[in-house]
Amino acid sequence: MSESGNTAPPAASFHSDESVGPNKRKRKRMSPSPSPDIWEQYKRMEDDPNKAICKYCSDVLSCGLKKNGTSSLVSHAKWCRKNSESNQTQYFVRRDPDDPYGPTIVPWKYNAQEARTAFARMVIEDEHLLVFSRHPGFSRFTSKVCARFSAPPRKTVCKDVLRVYEDEKAKLKNLFQESPQRVSLSVRTWTSSRLQKYMRLTARYIDSEWTLNHKALNFCLLDSHKGEDMAKALDSCLLDWGIENVTAITMEDASSDDIEYMRTALNNRGATVSQGRYLHMRCSAHIVNLVVQDCLEAISPSVSRIRDAVKYVKSSISRMSAFNKCVKDSKVESSELLCLDVCARWNSTYVMLGTAEKLEEAFESFLLKDPAYKTELGESKGVPQHTDWEHARKFTKFLKHLYRLTSGVSETKHVYSHMLFQNVAAINELLTRFCDSDDNTFKPVAIKLKEKYIKYWGDPEEMNMLIFVAAILDPRTKQSERLKIPVLLTYGETRGEQVLEKVNQTLHSLFEEYKRLYEQVGSEGDGSETEPSCSESSFKHYLYLYQKERKAAAAADGRTELEKYISQEVEWQYSGFDILIWWKYKTHQFPILSRMARDILAIHMSTVSCESAFSTGGCVLDDFRSSLPPLVVRSLICAHDWVRQPSNDAKS
Repeated sequence: MSESGNTAPPAASFHSDESVGPNKRKRKRMSPSPSPDIWEQYKRMEDDPNKAICKYCSDVLSCGLKKNGTSSLVSHAKWCRKNSESNQTQYFVRRDPDDPYGPTIVPWKYNAQEARTAFARMVIEDEHLLVFSRHPGFSRFTSKVCARFSAPPRKTVCKDVLRVYEDEKAKLKNLFQESPQRVSLSVRTWTSSRLQKYMRLTARYIDSEWTLNHKALNFCLLDSHKGEDMAKALDSCLLDWGIENVTAITMEDASSDDIEYMRTALNNRGATVSQGRYLHMRCSAHIVNLVVQDCLEAISPSVSRIRDAVKYVKSSISRMSAFNKCVKDSKVESSELLCLDVCARWNSTYVMLGTAEKLEEAFESFLLKDPAYKTELGESKGVPQHTDWEHARKFTKFLKHLYRLTSGVSETKHVYSHMLFQNVAAINELLTRFCDSDDNTFKPVAIKLKEKYIKYWGDPEEMNMLIFVAAILDPRTKQSERLKIPVLLTYGETRGEQVLEKVNQTLHSLFEEYKRLYEQVGSEGDGSETEPSCSESSFKHYLYLYQKERKAAAAADGRTELEKYISQEVEWQYSGFDILIWWKYKTHQFPILSRMARDILAIHMSTVSCESAFSTGGCVLDDFRSSLPPLVVRSLICAHDWVRQPSNDAKS
């Protein structure tokens, strides 16, 4: 063979199709795409080179060069459940009921760290146990929904909860630092099942958009619930958060020495108004609960008999059917159903009595048709008598006002400080009417409740003057007859005039102090406004000239903002009135007075939320939280308040 026979053919003939048949065109074999980085995720088995182990999930895969290659390794790497970087972007249909365009297709990519954070937030928000991730039902659910999610153990969940708490706290701290806000505080004492003493501190404020905010600041362990220990913990918490401006502190029961300690500590930092004279605000829900407990104790035999009667009727379906027939035969005009109360929550007792007393005739008819009803109840306290139903009617009429007051002061979505005095005055009027009546059934109870009322609300010297100032800052009230008449009826003509004079002095002194604090800020804000250029619309130019003319006329008037506000007509009374929206649109007209209204209207009149306001017992931590370290307890409770959805946040 010649030497040229061993040489390769020319390039042109290599790609030529002349050497093959017309139907057997030779196709070039594609070499597998190189994947040099794929072996960073795998380790070849020593005993079998054709097998590889995943470094993340320890799965064994074939990797023979002749048979398998690296295709199986690449495929597994895309969907390895324990490798957070293994997944690819997927698309799914998201259905949003508020979206007018209907379902949309959005991209999604699995991220292990985000999944862990979302799980920790779910544990916080829904108040799950830290071992929730190890529950068999949850494990089966995640294995079907997202097999790549590996539920973290208890210690890891605890670390994630602490991290979420620190992240949310840093955001809230930045908010307080960027916009220094005067806040109102509320202090609530808690006790664990292991008799440990805790204190919860909550801040309320109205931001520049006139939205009411309600934020938990601390839930700390104390040596005792004595005022000095609570005051020191409160002062330390305010320093930690960097809060320098406080309007009032709402507490359940505090001595004068405790309040003086807090007042001194805050005055030394210049954090109060009027040298802290109006710093202490009593918890109205606590006062109402004390009044209700006295009332329940006075008529407890009647309440017990009615409760036993309701319990007997609701104990079986046959009894309930027979009772419903009695209701129909008695032609009682009531669509409400019988309900049994929870003794520790007086609002449920109020609902039970209010429903049962309307069905008195049905109970009398049921007594004739069911002999066991009288026999079974007679062995204990007997069936309800006519006097019991009279007690229930009078009691529910009185409790209606207390129920409305408690629901209002414990509300976290709306301000209530401007309506407190009117409701307190209405309770006084009702008690006075019962005390002066000839009703021998409820008159002794009313006299006892009147004494309790006088102890807490009867002496205006012991009441915080900001309660009256908040009523004046309601544009529907101001200093009109809607304020004067309740004051005169509550305290008498002579003393009432003294109270009104003191309230007027307090109002003007507070306004002068706010004027010194914020007048410079307001003037700087006015100077920042510039005249629109000629290139802008004529409407903006005329609007600027109109506002400038109004400001000049207001300056030439010579009256203060407070005097102008008082001289204007009061607003109409209608159900949709929102005081925060009213002040929001009046901010430019009353820049200083509106700052004062923001701080005073935000004062919380109760230390408890609406869910706990009707409970006659104290706040007790459950066994789960009582077993946790104080830091974890604080993180769970405070972060729960911060991570809740916007629909649950405080709004105006």
